[in-house]
Amino acid sequence: PVLFNPQTPARMENRSQDQIQVNISVSDPQGAADIDSVYFKFLKPDGHFGANGFHFLLLDEGHTELPFRDEVAGDGRFSYNFPILPDALLGSYQFLFFSRDKAGNLTSPITALFELVPLER
Repeated sequence: PVLFNPQTPARMENRSQDQIQVNISVSDPQGAADIDSVYFKFLKPDGHFGANGFHFLLLDEGHTELPFRDEVAGDGRFSYNFPILPDALLGSYQFLFFSRDKAGNLTSPITALFELVPLER
């Protein structure tokens, strides 16, 4: 698979009610049906993986409800949406996106940066 055009917020204030939407486009030379999975994990500002390195699955199924909130099914744009936790560390986060095809080929990670800053009043 080929990953391209990752989209994450560049900067957000730390408000626990806010949601972070992440998206990435994926294609595969053998066609969309050959894509097995698209996922991300993230590094926190302290250098540790968030959620113990859990792989968050992104979907391209046209769901409008959380956590996927994907506008159009089958367009090659995979999505996931999650809340900012009240105890989230302030600072720079790094999202690492991956995709695997049905033959087991894994992409190199594509990264995107995100900054969580204090609430500005």
